[in-house]
Amino acid sequence: MSLPVYLRLRKDDEQPSSRPSSATDKPYLEIASDDPSTIITNPPEKSRTRTKEKFAFSEVFDGSTQEEVYKKVMLPMVKNVVTGSGDGLLFAMGTTGSGKTHTLLGNPRLGRPGMVHYALKSVFDAIGDRLCLFDEAEAVAEKSAGPNRESHVLEAIPFIDNGILTQSQHQLNQFIENAVVAENADLYSSVGQRSSHGVYISMVEIYNDRVFDLLDKRRPVVVKCDTKGKFGIPSQTKLFCATIQEAFQVLEQAHALRSTHSTESNSVSSRSHALFTVTVKRLGRTMLTTSLTIGDLAGSERNKSTRAEGERLSEACSINQSLMMLGQCLQRQREVKGYKLDRSILRSSKLAQLLLPVAFSRDAMTALLITANQNADFSSTIQIMRYSALARDTIKPPVTPAYLKRAGSGPSTPAQRAVSNSSISSTGSTMSHMSSASHTSHDDTKDNLIRTIAALQEQLYQAQQREDALEIQIREEVNQEMETHMEQMRQWYLDQLDQATDAAQNFTDKKISILGRRVNSDNVSDELVKLRKENQLLKQRLNVDKENVEIAHGPDSFRSD
Repeated sequence: MSLPVYLRLRKDDEQPSSRPSSATDKPYLEIASDDPSTIITNPPEKSRTRTKEKFAFSEVFDGSTQEEVYKKVMLPMVKNVVTGSGDGLLFAMGTTGSGKTHTLLGNPRLGRPGMVHYALKSVFDAIGDRLCLFDEAEAVAEKSAGPNRESHVLEAIPFIDNGILTQSQHQLNQFIENAVVAENADLYSSVGQRSSHGVYISMVEIYNDRVFDLLDKRRPVVVKCDTKGKFGIPSQTKLFCATIQEAFQVLEQAHALRSTHSTESNSVSSRSHALFTVTVKRLGRTMLTTSLTIGDLAGSERNKSTRAEGERLSEACSINQSLMMLGQCLQRQREVKGYKLDRSILRSSKLAQLLLPVAFSRDAMTALLITANQNADFSSTIQIMRYSALARDTIKPPVTPAYLKRAGSGPSTPAQRAVSNSSISSTGSTMSHMSSASHTSHDDTKDNLIRTIAALQEQLYQAQQREDALEIQIREEVNQEMETHMEQMRQWYLDQLDQATDAAQNFTDKKISILGRRVNSDNVSDELVKLRKENQLLKQRLNVDKENVEIAHGPDSFRSD
């Protein structure tokens, strides 16, 4: 199945336009008259691209409310998460000022909830009075994870108390009421009645290709890949939220720490990609963990339009580069046959490492939401549209029905049996002519075939998982061997360097010794010559004195008695 891609058009008359106004100007993006899910582009006169392009979407939202977009795009994901069927991922792309952050996070000060608020309210309404205590959830989590657990799990109250709240309790309660949808009552009945649940929130941002934990004073964290090939952030902070009020307050304070700045195109421009994750842990006989991730990707922008300089220019280049790499990853994934994720494409981008493994994982519901502004730059908008086409052309694994997840077990309830029968309706018309005994036998054959197909699908999936794990293991072994070899070479080089240094030192010492002896020899020779001269002078003086004595006393004066 292809990746669902939705488009939401923003029409804001107060938003300044990037092109000259004209009565004959057509909007950049126009909904096709024969297909409301198709967009036709109208390039402006000065654009280098003169050819009109068509882009197909799963659905186009033109003038839709936040609640309408949420029900169509996110509510099925929330149900998939709270029932324990699988994970969910929604990430939004668009040019700067196209309304991504408004769609996802709304405007709490004006009481307008976003997709994240609707999702949080649906999660807590679905769980209802089955929320567990923090100590209870952590005891089961510690027992399940063992000593390898790295996450910093805390209660939300200390984090909230250390922050600054911009809403009163009355405003917060009113804001929560605005995030209620009627379908939440159906979610409550779909969640297991005998299990208790814990809700955890985490939020990180990717700023200049570095990941920061927004729940821990923007502490830098590292993206890691486990032995199963799954990328994640083991050391990120997760806050246990006991009430919907705590969840909303955590979201507000974490969002306040996100990097934003004013540019020529947007007065409050996000300068980083933000990933908000709601993790639901179901405590029963075993712990079942599912998560809903919502990604607010920073808007692409042209430096010529924003007139960015210095730090803003560096941020813009990093944003555009990460989005370009994400587009390249989608392009590579589109060329892969089947739905297996090519993990080699994830090495160049942390954004791709955190998004794509979830997007193309089995039993995860994923959607891409594109936001577009008619007044934005046409070139940037058309580039985002092309990214959406790449995403729509990729193939992701189908979500397995709940009753097929266990190999060898067929549909057990009448509703599930009805789904099973409808999946092979092509044989149903021939069965109407058979007897009741033959009909029952054929039903058994269908059930056996369904169980066989489920078992084969599961075996294929497990084989692909083992293949991925084996590839990662081989890569790690090769890396370790290479690191060992490099360390041996480094040690050999250091040994050779030490030996050369010692040889050079010995040679220098010998030279110094020879020079010292030569200097000492020269000094002794000079002293000997000097002494000989002094001795000669003394002899001469002695002879003179003898002659003087002989003259004065006679020649026999020096004779002994």
